[in-house]
Amino acid sequence: MSSDRLTVCVDAIEPRACDFSFYTHGHPRHAPREGLPARAYAPFLGNVKAGSSLELGPLRVRVVEAYNPGSGARHPRGFGVGYVFELEGLSVYVAGDTSFVEEVLEAEGSDIAVLPVGGGSVMSPEEAAEAVRSFRPSVVVPVHFEDPVLYWKFKVLAQPYAQVVRLG
Repeated sequence: MSSDRLTVCVDAIEPRACDFSFYTHGHPRHAPREGLPARAYAPFLGNVKAGSSLELGPLRVRVVEAYNPGSGARHPRGFGVGYVFELEGLSVYVAGDTSFVEEVLEAEGSDIAVLPVGGGSVMSPEEAAEAVRSFRPSVVVPVHFEDPVLYWKFKVLAQPYAQVVRLG
């Protein structure tokens, strides 16, 4: 997320150009192994937790739960978070690694949603599409999938409810 005044990065491995860096959790795929920037926010740093809010100049941030339910979950409750960013009238939800849990609905009202669709330890395409049907962002960006079939399955299910945009 970027404006004329600042750049916000989420799970950036090389956050040099970021004014603010947010991390959903501490897995190596989501956070650098060393050298976190000065303005880094993450549950593993202890400076954000689900339910907290931040005001960083014009940027408002709500921190929401991101987890997999059940015992033995790869992402247990309290391990990771998602973020709802609000800047200049735009609201962006970045879910983090999560199943479709009740807390995902806290993103209701977001203009853009970045949702994992790869299944396993994150939402399946069907679960992510149900999330889109539930809180109706205008645009949704699917992430955390390696097989393009998962993207296309999600797009078919979600496209009637939101514009699906594939990055990269």
